[in-house]
Amino acid sequence: MATKSSPSGHTKPDDPEMVIRALTPSITIFSMPFARHGVLHFGLRCTAVRLRTGSLAIISACPLTPTVLRTLTQLAPDPANSSFPNVRYLIAPDIEHHIHLGQWKEAFPSAHILAPEGLREKRASMGFPDADTPYAHVWKGGPEKRTEAGKYGTVIPQEFKNEIDVEYFEHHDNKDVAFLHKPDGGTLIEADLWFNLPGNEQYSRTNPKVDPSSGVFTKAALCCIRGPKITRDGQVVPGSAIGHRRFAWYVLGKRNRPAYADCVRVVSGWEFKRIVPCHGDVVEDGPAGGTAKAAWNEVYAWFLDLKKT
Repeated sequence: MATKSSPSGHTKPDDPEMVIRALTPSITIFSMPFARHGVLHFGLRCTAVRLRTGSLAIISACPLTPTVLRTLTQLAPDPANSSFPNVRYLIAPDIEHHIHLGQWKEAFPSAHILAPEGLREKRASMGFPDADTPYAHVWKGGPEKRTEAGKYGTVIPQEFKNEIDVEYFEHHDNKDVAFLHKPDGGTLIEADLWFNLPGNEQYSRTNPKVDPSSGVFTKAALCCIRGPKITRDGQVVPGSAIGHRRFAWYVLGKRNRPAYADCVRVVSGWEFKRIVPCHGDVVEDGPAGGTAKAAWNEVYAWFLDLKKT
């Protein structure tokens, strides 16, 4: 995809604490420390998905640095200029994970922006200068949200539809969207629907070293959003995420539990071997399989049955 200016002219300094890892042949993740409100060690993650056509979808954009740019170029070079990556989709997975969206749009002006309803207005209220930037598609609630038009609109090309399914959680306070990248056994990518704290990978390169479980506020948060325990052979321990289960029931889905449960069941029905959360460690299937799906269901058990047990 040709651009009027070089993407390298829009980069920020490298982050020595960022961890870059190829998760599958088509997915690379960028993990880094992040403290919510300056005190909660949540960690942060950007996910780059290379479609079979060679286009890149960026979910929850991180700071665009020279190293990030170089990594993406190696993953999916632009056919028109192999010195730069073929970034075609910039995706905000909710109305919280959007801070670096403008930087990426400046670097890749031809890229499509996909975001949930309310983000444009929020960015305008926060003083971002790109309030008039057109979005290729906005996820909205209502009876049509699971139709092709509701998922992808009229602009998004078939290459995206072929590989990525979406489920919009309209009753989540942050307007979250879950994504299923179908190849490589399936990868669930999400922002604030499912946490797997502490974020050990995200804090693994901190200098001086930071324990992602440290701090009184983080310890309190871990009571609510710690991920489920997983044994060495990949078995999810039943009841090990009771705090997160309560948080999902009383906080995440509180606005409309039946409608939220419908969304949970859609995701539970997807086929995936790994979960890539924005906050916390990635979960992958163990030798016997089923780990990632069981980890999702462990947190959302009450919604799957639509009752507390």
